Amino acid sequence: MVTVVSQLVELFDKLGFSVVVRDPDTAEVIGASDDGESQLLAADPAAVRVASAKVAGAVVRVEIVRTELEEPAALTPRQRAVARLLVAGKPNTVIAEELKISTHTVRRHLESIFRRLHVQNRTAAAAELRKGTIKL
Repeated sequence: MVTVVSQLVELFDKLGFSVVVRDPDTAEVIGASDDGESQLLAADPAAVRVASAKVAGAVVRVEIVRTELEEPAALTPRQRAVARLLVAGKPNTVIAEELKISTHTVRRHLESIFRRLHVQNRTAAAAELRKGTIKL
């Protein structure tokens, strides 16, 4: 199991995440990236993601936090327009009307924005955009 855990830790590290793998019953650390515990302690609790994973037949607790990420790619002019309206709290239908595009196209632009920001939904994207992660 130690080999599988170390491979898991190495994978997350390559993806730009600090990770700590714990035994779910005892909370004992059974694997961690070099800076895993310090990064998790310093991180905003909302930024820490916790998941269960089955490793070599045993369930483990995986705690991850995003660390050094490369600069997100710049948005296209149309994606910036969609992002500005997203931050303003506009729903897809209003964004589509204001930009004279279909709601399908709005969804596609939002999916691209989510990927570039490494987020899963519009609330997280709006929060990242408000931080100035990408210039609008």
